[in-house]
Amino acid sequence: MKYFFSHCDTLIKDWLSSSFITTGTYKNDPFLSVQKKPNGGLLQPKYINLMPEPFWGDPGDPDKKNLAVMLNLNPGYGNNDHKYIGKTAVACSLSNDYPSFAKTNPYLTNPSFHPDAYDWWRKRLAWLKSIFGEREELPFVLELCPWHSHNWSEAGIVQFNKNQIDHIEKYVLLPAQEAVKNSVSGCIISIGKVYTRLYPELGFKLVKEWEPDSSNKNWPTSPKTKKPKNVHFKYYKKDTETGTIKVLSIWIWGSNKTPCSEFLDIEKEIVEYIRTH
Repeated sequence: MKYFFSHCDTLIKDWLSSSFITTGTYKNDPFLSVQKKPNGGLLQPKYINLMPEPFWGDPGDPDKKNLAVMLNLNPGYGNNDHKYIGKTAVACSLSNDYPSFAKTNPYLTNPSFHPDAYDWWRKRLAWLKSIFGEREELPFVLELCPWHSHNWSEAGIVQFNKNQIDHIEKYVLLPAQEAVKNSVSGCIISIGKVYTRLYPELGFKLVKEWEPDSSNKNWPTSPKTKKPKNVHFKYYKKDTETGTIKVLSIWIWGSNKTPCSEFLDIEKEIVEYIRTH
């Protein structure tokens, strides 16, 4: 993890510097570089001036677990972001290196750090606890792309190029693989349809999927259409020299929200299946 923490610390320190756009961090970033228009996508000042977020939380160690390892696409954007994670605010918050700061998981432990994000993450934490039980551990979260935008499509990334794949393998997948060894969840969890394209590119094989099925009486249905709710669960696995990586990919049509409480029994069955297969 040392190389990963060092990378993240360099990213934030370069971003905080007044000469950020002249740094290798900026010039070689695999996500910023895909933008063709100077004022488009992630290069808009309102985004580039917000703190990049490569990870949040503590990956844990043999004596300290994390609740779950989660992969996000990229951080969102809110009207109050500049107040809480603009350069001035971040410079005041960072008394030491970025990893030491991020390990405290301020989005979940410090309501005043960013109240809007705190509310959003508390809901996601409640969803995790409903599956894995009321525990003290917090999740360890990694972002595929650390830069903010209103939504993933606005980030301008339709298909992953080789530089992005290489970045994800080194700075997202490898630390996630290490962190999941100390995780209550026992697998990496991601939310979003784009992962169903990404995992095969990373060499993962689809082991099993749970899809909307009208023949499954336990599958929640929409009160309006009376049809099975459009929630998809896919279990991917990849064998590496250092062990097997297990991933639960979840996506809901047109949303990056977590499944509603009606899916709890199904989610618990899926997690148990992944643990034993």
